[in-house]
Amino acid sequence: MRDTPRTFFCLVILFPVATAAGAGTAGTPMAQDGQAGAVTVVEVVGQAERLVLADGKETWRAVQAGETLPEGTILRTGIRAKLVLRFEDRNDVIVHGATKMGIARFRKRGDLATTRLGLKYGTLSMTIHRGRGPSDFELSVPVAVLSVRGTSGQASFHGDTGLHLTGQTGTWHVRTGGGTQNVQAGETTDGALTPSILLAGRQRDTQRGDTAGGVTGQEQDWLRNHGSGLGLAWFLGGFGPTLFAPSEQSSGGKFIVER
Repeated sequence: MRDTPRTFFCLVILFPVATAAGAGTAGTPMAQDGQAGAVTVVEVVGQAERLVLADGKETWRAVQAGETLPEGTILRTGIRAKLVLRFEDRNDVIVHGATKMGIARFRKRGDLATTRLGLKYGTLSMTIHRGRGPSDFELSVPVAVLSVRGTSGQASFHGDTGLHLTGQTGTWHVRTGGGTQNVQAGETTDGALTPSILLAGRQRDTQRGDTAGGVTGQEQDWLRNHGSGLGLAWFLGGFGPTLFAPSEQSSGGKFIVER
């Protein structure tokens, strides 16, 4: 069978990634889900760290190319950083700059590979290799779970505008507290599962909300210190985090600037 990769792009914010280590199904031992697969760090550019336990305390240490990451790993990157992860022969994930994410699960049982990821803020680019066996891939955001099975598309979540999903190929299965919805190629939806036809006329509309998108003061300090002279800003009523030079000015609205 021809190995045809499927790629989708995801930008999400404000997922409680600290719970990643316990993200398995309640009452179901991990062993019943198959054997843990290998997640290998292929490339590290710039500042990239993982949360580890040292002398009884949690601390951040630099990630090295070639190391293997276990389930429950929490990662963060500086603004100009990039981290490339390989989930054995099934998934390739690029962790872009200014991102904090967790690997909740990567298991293989027979030909089936099960992957569960979560993000608190930032950007991921993911490729699921179609010809290498069946995959059960889920990405959790604050308002929904997006399931990918034979599918590609683009998903985003921001503190002020919420979830926005656009299907590119196949079918997305979206689950929220309010129900479920399938999103086909060329269709869109949001956290309220609004039909695509109703969203088409208001894609430029914005909402006001939490300008920091849930990023804590400590996280903002860390991003400032590893920003290489760039600022991290939230445009009120806009489309979430934006990187810009400190001298740049907004032509409208209001910038909340972190330098």
